[in-house]
Amino acid sequence: MPEVKVQLRDFGSSTGFNDDIIGELDITSSEDFPLSLTFKNFDVRDFNSRGGSFSKSFRIPATNNNNRILNNVWKSGYIKSSKNVARNIRSTILVDNVPIIDGKLRISKIYRSVDVEGYECTFVGDNMDWASDLKNREMKDLKFSNSQYNTYPPDPIVTHTFSSPHGIEVGSSPLYTPVSFANKPNTHFNYQFNNDQFIYPLLSVGEGISPKAQVTEAEFVPCLYLKNIWDKIFQSSGYTVNSTFCDSPFFKSLVVPLNFERNGEQLNERFGLIKRGSDETILDEYDKGGSRTFNRAIGNHAFNTTTQPSDRLFFALRGDSTEDNFDGGDTSQSTGNVQGGTAFDNSLLVKNFNGTASLTWDVTVNAFNPVTYNVPFIFGTSLSSMSWNLKFFIVRVTDDDDLQNLTDAADGGGSELNVVATQPVFDVEFNEGLANSNNVNLNFNGTADISNDPVGTKYMLMCRFRLQHFEGDFTDINNQDGNVSLVYTSGSSFEIAGGNTFSVGELIDQPEYLLPTGSQSDFLMGIAQMFNLQFSTDAAAKVVNIEPYDHFYDLTADAYDWSDKIDYSKGIEEEFIYDIKSKLLFKYKDASNDAFLDRYDKKNDVLWGSYKEIDETQSFFDGEYKVENKFFSPTFNWQERDYVDNTAAASSPNPTDFDKNKAPVIPIYHKEFSKLQTPDARAEKSFDIGARVLLLAPSPAMLSTDNGTQTRYSYSPLPDQSLSATSLSNASFARANFIHIDNLRTSGVRGVLSNGYEDVDLNLAYSNVTFNSTENNGGEITMKGLYYYYYNKMVRQLKERPRLKIIYVNLSLSEISSLDLRKLVFIDGAYYRINKVVDYQPHKNESTKIELAEYFELGRDTSQLGEIINLENIRL
Repeated sequence: MPEVKVQLRDFGSSTGFNDDIIGELDITSSEDFPLSLTFKNFDVRDFNSRGGSFSKSFRIPATNNNNRILNNVWKSGYIKSSKNVARNIRSTILVDNVPIIDGKLRISKIYRSVDVEGYECTFVGDNMDWASDLKNREMKDLKFSNSQYNTYPPDPIVTHTFSSPHGIEVGSSPLYTPVSFANKPNTHFNYQFNNDQFIYPLLSVGEGISPKAQVTEAEFVPCLYLKNIWDKIFQSSGYTVNSTFCDSPFFKSLVVPLNFERNGEQLNERFGLIKRGSDETILDEYDKGGSRTFNRAIGNHAFNTTTQPSDRLFFALRGDSTEDNFDGGDTSQSTGNVQGGTAFDNSLLVKNFNGTASLTWDVTVNAFNPVTYNVPFIFGTSLSSMSWNLKFFIVRVTDDDDLQNLTDAADGGGSELNVVATQPVFDVEFNEGLANSNNVNLNFNGTADISNDPVGTKYMLMCRFRLQHFEGDFTDINNQDGNVSLVYTSGSSFEIAGGNTFSVGELIDQPEYLLPTGSQSDFLMGIAQMFNLQFSTDAAAKVVNIEPYDHFYDLTADAYDWSDKIDYSKGIEEEFIYDIKSKLLFKYKDASNDAFLDRYDKKNDVLWGSYKEIDETQSFFDGEYKVENKFFSPTFNWQERDYVDNTAAASSPNPTDFDKNKAPVIPIYHKEFSKLQTPDARAEKSFDIGARVLLLAPSPAMLSTDNGTQTRYSYSPLPDQSLSATSLSNASFARANFIHIDNLRTSGVRGVLSNGYEDVDLNLAYSNVTFNSTENNGGEITMKGLYYYYYNKMVRQLKERPRLKIIYVNLSLSEISSLDLRKLVFIDGAYYRINKVVDYQPHKNESTKIELAEYFELGRDTSQLGEIINLENIRL
């Protein structure tokens, strides 16, 4: 009887990926050990399946060896140490000292009476154990650096910057000078291993801000190379990838657009709030008559209200309650987002981070018994009333230690200015003048973005009070009666928070938060489903071999010959595959709130990006078999004429009428539908586009419209991005699309990319796509889709023989431990691929159940069987 061993390899306390052997558990009996393994890459019955797992529970005795290895976890009052057995422990099961499977072991129960008697353990293994590890890791757990690094995670992390997104650098003032197309990261040539660069293709995520149909930086959403993301997912599990396909120009040209808005996790750490939890009297009474000091006013002003009634008084909003989440750091009165000056604690908000932020205010002032005057004659004019005036404004504070010296900077009054206000600051200024009314509540609220202020800028919201004639005359109000009191009411607030948008030059220090949400496992499986990727894991070498189905399996000359290993005593079965139906549908995940995809899918026969085929060979039962991507949604792309200014020049600097046919064919992510052929208003801008994948066009392709015109966009040439400036047009920019319409030919050669084995069309739809061409006297061009390149051959093999051969094979321990799913199997003149190894028990001398699918040397169907997306006849 072969000997079974369970070897514990570490308690998670090691740094790096070295598996430190802790020891071997004593088991009760090798014969009774519940070890049975299932190996598969994916089950032909389920095109979405990948991997195979093993999970068993078993009991071990409480020997001295086991108690020692498990750190005497049975003892009462046990305290976790670096040997934390209350977690999944990396383990290996060996049979006769041959490693059979790696996995995780967890202690689930302790059995005891007076003394400890034993432990119940659960072992979970996977011949793709790296995939099971990733199920609990989210995309935001990845780390990126804008500089070369040797090991993952990068240390130190070099921050990305949102800079020069449309490939325009500052040249001689005042114009920008377009840089050469090749100098910007636009194609797969700019991909670098362990160097996570941004790529800026032109995308449309909703209404632009230019009144002239120009492009601004907000239309260039940064993307990450998919391969940079892909690489570090495997690195985080301690594996490397061996793949011709994944090292190809095609795979390196795939990019993932970021959801280019800060999410809640980022914003909540950039927050400061000043708030009144109770009413605060800021002016108890103001009337004429004698000298008085106004203690609540900034500067504690003293003046004669009889002779100086029009002097201005300033009252900062200060909080009796505050919230300060300054990046999880120090939130003291001198370093946080909420700070105080010498006279007024909790009265200043401070910008403690780079980039865009927003100031938000909601303040109410209650005025009691407003002053009323009856003035029969002033300068020869009969007037009936005087009024008081409130003015709110926000100031940038340059010296918070001298707030007492504040005077009316907004109106230019006074000479002692240690606090400076612009006129007005952020276009935020409020005036209110009222007369002959009682108990008035005045509310002022709003939001202002602050994008260019440096770290450390301080802000104050204040109310200015003064008496005035309703026509602005402040003279001759002696001997009149009246008074006024002012109160900041409960609930008044002033807040600073990190803005959810980015501006040019701003640091993007956490791009992982801008990735599509979801698990890393789902991300990988989404890519695997797109290209029908097959996996083979070498756990000892920590290498994952990955190729598309057509290129995964080795040559027939290298096949295993199992002809003399069949256990005929258990019989042979032929199982018909009834799971697959006559109608095949390959599609992406449905996108939420994508108006163009929804509109297209409702008005056309084939879902955008999908492939539908109805088999007429009667190989499969009637019904629908759906293969749906679990992570990625498709991308609608079309000609966005809203990005071309009618006055833009075909060649700068002479503006002429610009041909709208030159408008770029780009990805469209809009929440509401609009007619792209007209200058209709677009949907509100939204960067929440979900999980998408795009394909960069090879340089120097200048993709065109259906009439062969080179596409381009218009942009403002001034460094200040003046939206009314004369436009320049740019044809040299990164081209990333879901389907590339390529009519600009060089020597009749269309744009293609190599996937490591063959040149493939620039089309991420599962279906083939047709459009009218301008080359070779016109005619229809067909671009092959993902189904043709990656599923056609496999489905054709299934149609030829839609059943599995189920046999029992006598395999030795060395044969099963070295089993390679990439190799074919030869039995009695036919070749098969291994669909599944079922319940192999290496410690027992028994034959093992094997499922085989016959493998034919067939090419792809050259004729199109499924429906085609015809770009000339789209209904929108």
